[in-house]
Amino acid sequence: MQINRSGTSDKLACLPRQCAGAMPPDGSPHRRPAQMLSCRPETLQLRKIAIAAICPWRYCNLAIGAAVGLCYGLMRKAVDPGGSKLRILIVRLSALGDVIHTMPLACALRDCLPQATIGWLVEDRFADLLEGHRAVDILLTVQRRWLCRPGEVLRLRDRLRRLQFDVAIDAQGLTKSALAAWLSGAKRRIGYGRPWGRELSRWLNNELVDTRSVHAVPRHLELLAPLGVTAPAVEFSVPIDSKAQQAADTLLGELGIANRYVVIHPGASWPSKRWPADRYAAVAVHLARRWKLPVLVLSGSRQEQQTAAQLAAALPEMIQPAPLLTLKQLAAVLRGARLYLGSDSGPLHLAAAVGVPCVGLYGPWPA
Repeated sequence: MQINRSGTSDKLACLPRQCAGAMPPDGSPHRRPAQMLSCRPETLQLRKIAIAAICPWRYCNLAIGAAVGLCYGLMRKAVDPGGSKLRILIVRLSALGDVIHTMPLACALRDCLPQATIGWLVEDRFADLLEGHRAVDILLTVQRRWLCRPGEVLRLRDRLRRLQFDVAIDAQGLTKSALAAWLSGAKRRIGYGRPWGRELSRWLNNELVDTRSVHAVPRHLELLAPLGVTAPAVEFSVPIDSKAQQAADTLLGELGIANRYVVIHPGASWPSKRWPADRYAAVAVHLARRWKLPVLVLSGSRQEQQTAAQLAAALPEMIQPAPLLTLKQLAAVLRGARLYLGSDSGPLHLAAAVGVPCVGLYGPWPA
C-alpha cells in the first residue's frame, strides 16, 4: 500500500467519511467492510487543498461567533435592568417652566435607579436652576439656536459621545431635542408618540410612548415606563443655593419687606397670556390694604420693569418692584412668599415647585 505525503494511505484517504479510521472497540476487523473507492492522485491533491482552504474559515467563524456572544453578554451585564451601571441622558432644552416640569422625571430616575448616572442637556440660560440638583450627575449646556451652527452641532456630538450614554430621554418632543438624543449615540432613545412627539422627533427616537396625561408633569413621568418606572412620586427638589438665599434676604431687607409678603409677576412670554396691568394693580392694592401684606413685583425684561413700576406707583409704601434676579435668587425669594399671583410663565411654575400657594391666570393655553 502506497503512503502519500501526508502520512496516510491512499486507500484510507479515499474511504467514506463515516468509515475512515473507524475500528471496532475490540480491534477486530469490520464485520461489514466498507467499499473501497479508487481515487486518482490528482483528486487527492485537490481534496487536501480544499480542506486546507475551508477549515481556517470554519475556525474563524467559530471565533467570531464566540466573540460576538461574549460582547453581547458583556453589554447585557453593563446595562442591567437594575440600572446599577446605566447611563441616562435627559434632553429638555427649554423653556423655564418646562425645565421645571421635567425635574420630577429626574427625581424619579434617581429614586428608582439610584446607581445610574444621570445627565441633563439644557440651554445655558436655564442651567443655573439645575446646578447642584440631587438627581443630576452631569449637567451639559448648549447655546440657544445651537442647531443653526454646524460647528456647535459637531462639538455637542463629541461631548455626548465621550460620555457613552446608554439611554436618552427626549422630554421635549421636538426636532432639536430628538436630534440631540440621537447625537449622543444612545442605543435607546425614548420619546413621545402622538400627539406630543412633534416635527421629526418620532423618526429620530426609537422608543415612542403614547402618553395619556394632560398635565406636563405626569406626562413626562410616563416616559419612564420603558425603563420599568411606573407611577413614581412627584418631587421637584429645586436646589437651595446659600449665596442666592443670602442675596435674597439682603434684597428683602433693603426693600423693608418682612417674612409675610406676596409675589406678583404680571409678565408672560406671549402677549395673549398677559393680564392687564391695571387689574394686577387693583389686586395688589387690595392685598396691601385689606390684608396688610407687602407686595413684591417681579420683572424679567425692560417692558416688565415698566409694568412693575406702574403697579408700585399705585401704593408705593406697600408695593415694591424687584430688580432683575438670577434664577437661583428668584427661587430663594419665592421660598419666603405667602402667596404667588401671576400669568402662565416660568416664575409661576417655579413658585409651585418650591411649595408656595399660587394663583395662576391662564388664557389661551390650558393649565
